[in-house]
Amino acid sequence: MQTYNLFSNQQDSLLGGSADLLLIGFNTLNEFEFIQTQNSQTPHGILFSPLLITRGVHNISPFSKIETRNLKATSKSAKDIFGDGMAFGRTYDLKGSYLILSLCSLNAIQNAEQTLCRLLEQTPASNFEKLSLSCDTALIFCAGFLLEATRRFHVLVSGGFEMALCLYIADVLREDVLMRLKSQNLTYATTAVALNEQKIEALLEKLSYKPHALYSAFDLDSTEIAEMKGIFSKIKDTSGAGAALAYAVSNGITNSALLSEMELIVYMA
Repeated sequence: MQTYNLFSNQQDSLLGGSADLLLIGFNTLNEFEFIQTQNSQTPHGILFSPLLITRGVHNISPFSKIETRNLKATSKSAKDIFGDGMAFGRTYDLKGSYLILSLCSLNAIQNAEQTLCRLLEQTPASNFEKLSLSCDTALIFCAGFLLEATRRFHVLVSGGFEMALCLYIADVLREDVLMRLKSQNLTYATTAVALNEQKIEALLEKLSYKPHALYSAFDLDSTEIAEMKGIFSKIKDTSGAGAALAYAVSNGITNSALLSEMELIVYMA
């Protein structure tokens, strides 16, 4: 298990210290309970998802704080949702040295590429008007959160193409809100599998700045639990898995130690 720079493919590292974990999405309670205290009611879909990696890392080197923001269905405009995210970024109470921000696995964004196409279209519509046609409430909220949160502390954005799009949304809207995120306080993290199968690097290169971007490789092949081998191939990178791997490397957790912990979680379920 190792962490690399996304642009150079050279070994890279995460800043030291403990981290908060913030999951954004809909119906997040099950995921929160799975990380905190596993029980016999754990849904099968959660058990064999990237969340298993995040839970395994937390068991070995606990996060300072785990919080979820459960977004409800809303008729609010994209501008208002973005504003809600900014307000939360101004008030979030950081306990660790930095924050890991990620989407939940049970509500992975389905129309991210469509949202990107709308933003790239040359039309008279404003960026907020284009985003109001999207159902990506979580991405719009996270983009607003990042503008304010990065002014206060370092944020490690975790995810695949969707969270790279979140950074692009925040960047595109800088002229609409006359504010931009503090890129010095931002790191993007994903998994090697997500990076290889999605157009992440090309999207990050569209930003007006070059972010510190990482990907981590993790070997599941030696596990005797067949379903664990398909974790990345099914959902790629959600629920903080990409950042959790980088966090694990920075805290000295080995591939074998994390794999053993994940297998123990499955056996005890």
